[in-house]
Amino acid sequence: MTFAVAVFLSILFALSFRLSGIVGVGVKVLKICRSATATFLDAEKSDLQKEQAARAAALALLRSLLEIVARIAAAVLPPAVVGWLLDFSGALPLAELLARLQTWPVILVGAAAMLGVFAIGK
Repeated sequence: MTFAVAVFLSILFALSFRLSGIVGVGVKVLKICRSATATFLDAEKSDLQKEQAARAAALALLRSLLEIVARIAAAVLPPAVVGWLLDFSGALPLAELLARLQTWPVILVGAAAMLGVFAIGK
C-alpha cells in the first residue's frame, strides 16, 4: 500500500508541476536573457543604455525567480497535503511514506510521470 501511495503522490506532483506553468516562466527567462545579451553585444548602444538594460533584466529575472519559487511551492502543496492527511488520519505514517518516496522504483516512476505529463501536454 505504501508503494502505491508513493507512486500516486509522485504522479500527483508531476501533474501539479505541469499545471503550475513553470515552463512558461522558464521560456520568459530565456527571452529576457537573450534580449539582455543582444543589448550588451550591440556596438551602437551606449554604456548607459547597456546599464539600463542590465538593470531592467536583473529586475525581471528576480521577479521570475520569485514566481518560479511560488509556482514550485504550489506544485508541492497537493501531494504534501495528501501525505499529511494520510498521516493525520493514521492510515499511513508520514515517516514510512517519505522513506518509500526515496526508493529507486518510486523515483523512476516519478521521473516517468514527469516525462509523460510534459509529452502529453505538447
